[in-house]
Amino acid sequence: MLTLEIITPDKKVLSAQATQVVLPTETGEVGILTGHIPLVTKIVAGEVQVVGEDGSEYIAVDHGFAKVLGDTISVLTEAAIDVKST
Repeated sequence: MLTLEIITPDKKVLSAQATQVVLPTETGEVGILTGHIPLVTKIVAGEVQVVGEDGSEYIAVDHGFAKVLGDTISVLTEAAIDVKST
């Protein structure tokens, strides 16, 4: 399982477990699975898809950065809001 944290300057918006996370980057969407290589990337405004055992959740994010280290993904962004759950 992956651990995802989405952090804005005001607060930690989300801390969740996921099986897959899809990030919006400058070069397109990047899917992260367990065991992904270490990565630091620039995030563009868009949706972060959080895939868990109970379905998918979408979080709208502003520009920022994401770091993948081990099975932890940290997203640092100016703003984030929960869009919808499926």
